[in-house]
Amino acid sequence: MKQYFEYWGKTSEKQSHPLVYHALDTAAVASAWLQNSQILKMLLTKNNPALMSIVLFFAGIHDLGKLDSRFQIKVPKFAPPDLKIKENIYFDKYFNHSEAGFVWFKDYIKENKICTIYEKWSEETFKHHGEIKKSDQARYKDFKMEDWIIDKDNNVRREFLEDLKNLFKINAFPDIQFFPEHALAGFISVCDWIASNENFFHFENKEIDLKQYFDERKKLAENTIEKMGLLSKSTGKKPVEIFSDYTFNEIQTFMSELEENPTLTIIEAPTGSGKTEAALIYAIKLINAGLAESIIFALPTQASANAMFERLEKIASKIFKDNGSLILAHGKAQFNKEYITHLKSKPKCNEDKDNLNSFNDALNWLTQSKKRVFLGQIGVCTIDQVLLSVLPIKHNFVRSLGISKSVLIVDEIHAYDTYMHGLLDEVLERQYKLKSPVILLSATMQTKRKVELLKKWNAQLEKGSEAYPLITSVTIREDGYSIIEKNIPSNNNKKTVKLSKIKTINMSITKEVLQQCIDCALQSGRVAIICNTVKEAQNTAKMLNELITDKSIAIKLFHSKYRFKDRLDIEVECLKKCGKNGKARKYILVATQVIEQSVDLDFDFMITQLCPADLLFQRLGRLHRHSNVRPKKYETAQCLIIIPENDSYGDSKFIYENVLALWKTEQLLINADKLEFPEAYRKWIEIVYEDDDSKAPEYIKKGYNDFYGKECCRKDLAKSLVKGEYNEFNDSEKKCNELTRDTDDQINLIPYYIKNGKKVFLDDTPIPEETDLEYNELLDLNSIYVREDWVKVLNIINGTAFVEMKKTEDNCWKSSNEKKQFRYSKYYGLEFIK
Repeated sequence: MKQYFEYWGKTSEKQSHPLVYHALDTAAVASAWLQNSQILKMLLTKNNPALMSIVLFFAGIHDLGKLDSRFQIKVPKFAPPDLKIKENIYFDKYFNHSEAGFVWFKDYIKENKICTIYEKWSEETFKHHGEIKKSDQARYKDFKMEDWIIDKDNNVRREFLEDLKNLFKINAFPDIQFFPEHALAGFISVCDWIASNENFFHFENKEIDLKQYFDERKKLAENTIEKMGLLSKSTGKKPVEIFSDYTFNEIQTFMSELEENPTLTIIEAPTGSGKTEAALIYAIKLINAGLAESIIFALPTQASANAMFERLEKIASKIFKDNGSLILAHGKAQFNKEYITHLKSKPKCNEDKDNLNSFNDALNWLTQSKKRVFLGQIGVCTIDQVLLSVLPIKHNFVRSLGISKSVLIVDEIHAYDTYMHGLLDEVLERQYKLKSPVILLSATMQTKRKVELLKKWNAQLEKGSEAYPLITSVTIREDGYSIIEKNIPSNNNKKTVKLSKIKTINMSITKEVLQQCIDCALQSGRVAIICNTVKEAQNTAKMLNELITDKSIAIKLFHSKYRFKDRLDIEVECLKKCGKNGKARKYILVATQVIEQSVDLDFDFMITQLCPADLLFQRLGRLHRHSNVRPKKYETAQCLIIIPENDSYGDSKFIYENVLALWKTEQLLINADKLEFPEAYRKWIEIVYEDDDSKAPEYIKKGYNDFYGKECCRKDLAKSLVKGEYNEFNDSEKKCNELTRDTDDQINLIPYYIKNGKKVFLDDTPIPEETDLEYNELLDLNSIYVREDWVKVLNIINGTAFVEMKKTEDNCWKSSNEKKQFRYSKYYGLEFIK
């Protein structure tokens, strides 16, 4: 009997599974997955048969560090027989088998004079439980064991490695430069997770010939990965078949004819011009051509991700066989009613022939952990889920693997701040190294930023075309790259917005301003009032409710300071009333930036506070978005813009730190009585975001210099995070939010009251104990995100502040804390009193 059969790899309460068998289980999953995925085979082996054997070998040795008595004694009853009497002597609670495996394999590389590139391969392999701490490796050779045990462990490891080499027919490790960085670690981790599932890979105790065991497990592995939804099977349908009820416009037609290659494609086109469909058309072509096997669609907000999920649900089964796994991934996805219905509607799998306990369906396994959401066929997510792949979050490499095998589509590329762009740049660089396609969408991108993005794909563009709409595509070729810039003018996207301006102190919204929106509503119009701050939106809604006596006019308020469950209801109502098929009339929506990006709302008239030009254009994109019947006098889209009467932008300067962009937008607006789209997009964005501040007043120059300094710090922070200068963080939602957005610390504020001596939420639901399974879900539903300085004098535990409230005579709630007072109502949301 080989001595390594004495060393366990997995244990349960009653039995153990030898390490060598778990190693072969993992290699079997790797083999089955690679054989069924041309994309992974290319990413990990460059289609080189010799490297296929190398990948299987590394999958097999991922737990090499378990072949050490200090690890084996952690479960004494299954440890090698000659160790059991020594358990107290050899036990080391700090022993890390991943780090130990890395140490032992480095020794093996040196002893056998193997090409040093395999040190990088081994680091990726052994970090499947987390990053390898190289600074502490010497301690694994600081033995407190007898020499015969040290010698036995060394001999067992050598024998194990040699037998795996022979099994995978590796006579020698080829001298190579290829290193599948960011893909190998994720691949081996997922293979290990699957092989560790006893429902599929049952424990075996008797000694079996390694080749016989491996061949048997390969058949089991192929059946398993199919059940888990890891195999993407394209229907092969052409885009024109998938969008059969849709007539392609000029942009979509061009994308349907674009050559299939590993590309970075940037689509700059107006809001409502069909960029989403254009991106999906090309993604489908790339999948059919075998250049990707899945789609990841990243958006700026949860609301926009929810809306995209509904759109993709209609076509997922046309792109992939067996319906394809469609997963919604953001912090509150579990509360999306459409997504919950989607998950429940999937058919359950039957138990397999071996009577193993199967999962209900592939989605069950893929959605059990946020780390796995990109491993299926279609992932719809907020941008933070993509950015986590380059941040020091535990198992970030699993997200990297999912992204690298996909067509990555990022919408509203202009909507992210400098810090987030720093992280996104790293994502793009990794996609370039792996030749994985990317599609970026924007209505309002700066040419300067586009040039920076192209550099991430090693493409130089001295000065981009000033045409608009514009598609820019960079293709990787053997001799370098090629760039296509294609202007696609379209009469269908032309829109005129009439502008009027009014000056008020600090850009406040006055009764005079509101009268104009009331006049439109009285003519059966739909009106949007967009404020820059929650406080301004709340005050505006209060004024409207006082001014309007006609009960036929509906007034709705929408911002970010609601309990999540209340915000969901408001979001659904807004889309129902003012969405594509909305029939609401005499309707006024007062909102903040929550309706600015990627939300399909349509209004006849708009009032907005001044904001930078790109965001202003996003807001104007909610005007006359669809072909609806308009009230008289509003047949042409109209917008009233509030600008400052004095030199102060009020609280808006804290929202938009780039005061130079704010000031330049104001100067352009002063002399403009209308905007002609799409021509205005390119012209205004380039002027507003030029660095030249020579014509600006001194207070604007100073404000911009302060902003620029902060921007440099944000860039440096993003670089230091992705370069690994920080310890690995846990994959908690709060930590992920902190790392993916350069914002003030956010706290969950939970309002509650006392009823019959017990704490209950505002809807009378009892607050459960922390150990209750419903605890986290109920906290999420009843939480309100606020800045930490709102509640800094209150008791904050694990990022959550519980605030006791009492019901008021007007059926609202008011906090009883003397130091910090809040008011909450379902209509107005959370208000900070003092």
